[in-house]
Amino acid sequence: MVKSQKGFLLIDVLIAMVILGSAIMAMSYAYAQYVKEAAAAKNYNQAVYLAKSLLEDMKQYDGKSAIPLANYPTHQNKFNNNDTTFTVYQPVETDINSKLAAIKVKVTWNEANSQRQIEIVGYYYQP
Repeated sequence: MVKSQKGFLLIDVLIAMVILGSAIMAMSYAYAQYVKEAAAAKNYNQAVYLAKSLLEDMKQYDGKSAIPLANYPTHQNKFNNNDTTFTVYQPVETDINSKLAAIKVKVTWNEANSQRQIEIVGYYYQP
């Protein structure tokens, strides 16, 4: 007389554990990548904000003969424990209009063993 088998075999349990372990490992890797990318996006957004705020501050000189760039020397700041440097370059006449000057702001920062940078150009009118 053969009884019907009830319950799980040891191999069934082992296979289920391997599948569950693989799924948990994949989810933890995806979460680690998400945290890394979120930190990179935060640093990028802060750099853009810094560059735009510098250019916005320079709008007060629109229509004046010169921008006193001595007020905007190269600075080194820290945000998010990263060394951050912003540089304001001399205004350059544009090809579009001789009375339109371009000002470039470059922000560099260190992130994950590499140096990243962003450059934003603003224009202002010079009589």
